[in-house]
Amino acid sequence: MNNPKIAISINLLVALQRYQDLYSGIKDYSKKHTNWKVVWDHFPEYKLQQSQKKPYYDGIIGRIKKVTYEEASRLKIPMVNTWVGNDLEHLPAVLPDMKEAGFVAAKHLLNRGFRNFVNIDNRKDKASSAFYEGVLAALKPHKIPIKRYLINRTTGENGKQWVKFCNDFSDWAKDWQFPLAICSSTSCFGPNITSRCLENNLRVPEDVAFISAINDHAYCERHSPKTSSVDVNLEKIGYEAARMLHRQMKGEVLEENRIFIPLTGVVARESTDTFAIDDKNVKMAMRFIANNINEHIDVSDIVEAVPISRRTLELRFSSTIGHSIKDEINRLRVISLKRLLLESDMNLNQLSQQSGFSTAKHMTRVFQKCTGMSPKEYRDAIENNEL
Repeated sequence: MNNPKIAISINLLVALQRYQDLYSGIKDYSKKHTNWKVVWDHFPEYKLQQSQKKPYYDGIIGRIKKVTYEEASRLKIPMVNTWVGNDLEHLPAVLPDMKEAGFVAAKHLLNRGFRNFVNIDNRKDKASSAFYEGVLAALKPHKIPIKRYLINRTTGENGKQWVKFCNDFSDWAKDWQFPLAICSSTSCFGPNITSRCLENNLRVPEDVAFISAINDHAYCERHSPKTSSVDVNLEKIGYEAARMLHRQMKGEVLEENRIFIPLTGVVARESTDTFAIDDKNVKMAMRFIANNINEHIDVSDIVEAVPISRRTLELRFSSTIGHSIKDEINRLRVISLKRLLLESDMNLNQLSQQSGFSTAKHMTRVFQKCTGMSPKEYRDAIENNEL
């Protein structure tokens, strides 16, 4: 087949980083491995409806709507879906793991001492449901309850719905206990929620910490305060979706038709830059660790930064946080190292320097203890979509 024509069904008219990253991943794979003619077409079904015998497109990647699926199936055109909200579970798909995103988001806030949780999210939405399942899984071992509030996806586009949301938020806040953690499945909630907090005289992050998923810079970086989010690696999703379509077009049989791409971790910003801890000395220790985690610090450095004895600090820290100071240092360094393994091709010595470990050998030992695999094995598993 000479220069197959591939439709990319993504709404690039909406200037969101998530769509650009997804598109970039598809283009990157097609450039390296195919001779495709990649065409952006958010509504490929219209071209397909005009196709009788010879299909206009040879493959489709992206937001596969029901009508797109029906027209493509009629013409036996291979497809790969990247939209979590698609209900066609038998359709080949490469997706972000939204349940894992919810788990990671909740753990980020649990590790900062939060014990009061709220979920504000879209009603009748598969991504928000999966995200909430992950949040519940993280909270369950701690027996922490959570309040959930669902709103319509069109709230931001409808004046009456918007006013109702603002009024509802004020009513909800009357029942909340502070400090409070709010989590949502998509970063577009960030500006809405932080603005409603300001309107109700709630400080972010001192009274309310907020975290989301998707990590779209338009929402997370361009508003104040900047909001923390779980990065779901959409460029990798686009790349692997193109690989999956390419395999279908070559006649390969897919061992599995649904792949969930590993997260790249939490991108922490102002909206969670606090610790919900009553003990001021433990809070001081946590702040010092967070601010210096990529430096070669050890327990003695933390002790020097806090005005109580080592023994007292270690006892209070373990009692409050649930693990030792050394474990907290290692936990944060492993998180940092996981992100570097996902996003860079650094060697072991470079990785140990960047993530604060004293040597590559020490880094490997700690990483293996925490994850059950070496840094190299972890990187290989990511490349092979085995995580």
